[in-house]
Amino acid sequence: MAEAILNGIMSHNVIMSGPSSIMVAEISASRRDSLRSSYPTVAVTESVEDMLKICEMIILAVKPYQLPQIIHETASYWEGKAVVSILAGWNYTKLANLLPKSRLLRVMPNTAAKVSAAMSALASEYTLTSEEYSLAKQIFESCGEVVELSETQFDAVTAISGSGPAYVYMFIDAMTQGGVLHGLPKAVARKMAVQTVLGAAEMVRVTDKSPNDLKDDVCTPGGTTIEAVYALENNRFSATVIDAVTACFEKSRRM
Repeated sequence: MAEAILNGIMSHNVIMSGPSSIMVAEISASRRDSLRSSYPTVAVTESVEDMLKICEMIILAVKPYQLPQIIHETASYWEGKAVVSILAGWNYTKLANLLPKSRLLRVMPNTAAKVSAAMSALASEYTLTSEEYSLAKQIFESCGEVVELSETQFDAVTAISGSGPAYVYMFIDAMTQGGVLHGLPKAVARKMAVQTVLGAAEMVRVTDKSPNDLKDDVCTPGGTTIEAVYALENNRFSATVIDAVTACFEKSRRM
């Protein structure tokens, strides 16, 4: 996710104050070499302390369990910093308790940031300055779409856009397997499934019709599609998806 965000920033010239105005702290030597090769104007360091000494806005993109130790080891450097967190399970209150002298914003992106097609939610409760918030918003807009929501809605965000790509991958894989079962080469079946999902999503995005109305448009009375839709619903397709979203929501709420 961190490199996906970096790629969005660099591809869209979000920050234009000159070379090395962006710094990345990375503990892996091989990853540092890769980042230096891919982003020659970005400063790369293995030291979190060095980054904190220089940078005014910090994007937290570490594993959630790593954060307390990182803060403990660098506690004296966080005062007055603008901190943008993409960490699951770390709500504003928990972050504020750990970083009481920092200005904070919580963001929930998803992995489609890697292809500049993310869905990111920015929490409406934040303590960044207006200029800092505007910059943070531009950064995540460079990775895809952005919505601004209350943090009380972030468990639902996690259940839909945060984890949702996994549900879609499962659907594409199942469609691909169905094509293979009935004689299509796997590569062809996968291409057809991917483009079908892309096209259907674009239809929902650009038309005024609801997904249900668009589904009905495909279902000729007595035709093949309604047979498939019946089979899906007979096996609780919609209810199963809703159950999955609810399970994810409840897990996020417990974290």
